Amino acid sequence: MDIKNLESFRVVAELRSFTRAAELLGFTQSTVSFQIRQLEEELSVQLFDRNNRTVTLTNEGRRLLPIAYNILRLSAEACHIAGSEEAPSGLVRLGIAESLADWQMREKFSRFHALYPDIRLQLITGSTVDTFLRLQRNEVDLIYTLDRQTFDSKLVTALEAPVNMCFVTRWDHPLAGRERISALELLDTDLLLTEEGMSYRAMLDEALSSRGRRIGPLIESGDTHLICELLRQGVGISYLPDFVIEEDLRRGTLVTLNVQDINLPIWRQLFYARNKWVSPEMQQVIELLTED
Repeated sequence: MDIKNLESFRVVAELRSFTRAAELLGFTQSTVSFQIRQLEEELSVQLFDRNNRTVTLTNEGRRLLPIAYNILRLSAEACHIAGSEEAPSGLVRLGIAESLADWQMREKFSRFHALYPDIRLQLITGSTVDTFLRLQRNEVDLIYTLDRQTFDSKLVTALEAPVNMCFVTRWDHPLAGRERISALELLDTDLLLTEEGMSYRAMLDEALSSRGRRIGPLIESGDTHLICELLRQGVGISYLPDFVIEEDLRRGTLVTLNVQDINLPIWRQLFYARNKWVSPEMQQVIELLTED
């Protein structure tokens, strides 16, 4: 049995598309179709139903898929033991919160690329809801969220860590240095916030709406670089994860505010589907994102 045919079967089964599988594998669609036909002829079964441009696994295909995962995993382990393991290569699709993407990739990716030049990484930013939907549809291989802590038996949690959220402003803002600031006081200031409905912004809206007030930000943007730059210029107050502002806090250009009645439980979490084949390139990306 040709391992490449089994790998093509796995990708078609996960993506439910010969076209998308060919794009991901770097083959032509006719090559992928030929590989699947070879595998079907070898096993004397039909692995896919192809009706009205949709591709679904047959009963035989569903039985083969977990076996294919095991064979591919054992093949990779055997190559490693034999010392003939090829360098990981291929595309890994990562659904990720925009601020996490900047923080994780700004300093890490050049070193990662030097070690694994044949791994391609596609970053797909969006809301937590969007990234989970993409994972369910197998449009991404991993998702890295910044939101409420999530528990799901259908997912493998490769990383989870709490995030310290901060109200932050320039060092000379009138509220800087105050011993205690109420959340409602903030609503009378210029607020620079991420988009409505996005992870920690949505939780902040909920917390304030429970007090009978709505936020009317001066500016809304998913670009935390822009928000930090405006803060440095003395424009308003923002609510950001500690890793976004750590350099400014170290330099003293920005300071945190002591808002004691808002304390939202935000977590960084890295997930993949429990039935997902973890390829060597995907494993390296997981290690990249989970390293200190």
